[in-house]
Amino acid sequence: IVPWNYPLMMLAWKMAAALTPGNTVVLKPAQVTPLTALKFAELAVKAGFPPGVINILPGAGSQVGQAILDHPDVRKVGFTGSTPVGKDIMRSCAVSNLKRVSLELGGKSPLVIFNDCDLDRAVRQSLSGCFFNKGENCIASGRLFVEESIHDEFVQRVVDEIKKMKIGDPLARSVDHG
Repeated sequence: IVPWNYPLMMLAWKMAAALTPGNTVVLKPAQVTPLTALKFAELAVKAGFPPGVINILPGAGSQVGQAILDHPDVRKVGFTGSTPVGKDIMRSCAVSNLKRVSLELGGKSPLVIFNDCDLDRAVRQSLSGCFFNKGENCIASGRLFVEESIHDEFVQRVVDEIKKMKIGDPLARSVDHG
């Protein structure tokens, strides 16, 4: 069960781990981004994968996802998404048939900046970590811990760089953040 951001990358990560040892896969893409998974399955058939090896089940998590969790023939579930939904998935898997579960849950990773850093690079990397993919990234550095002796200068440089960013239509190439 994969999230909406990075639909092809998440599909590849989860599917490769299951297919490599010879398993079949049932993948439930996010309700808002099913086309990537459906196209992938179409291409897999054209590439020669036997029918039934790759199965895509688009739809609402509360219905399709829950059916996967409850099905007695499903032996393992992988989920990437929010912590509250991860807890629900764990409960469902325990009740259905004690299936194995791999959870990659949101959190927003901290970034620690020490006074011996290259400050220009630290500012660039911090901004990239916060704003890449609009911050919709499970490893986005949503928390910055800056050593006190460089804190004020670091914050000022970050503010100066943010003021230079162009906000607007995310599909426009000239836009930094949208």
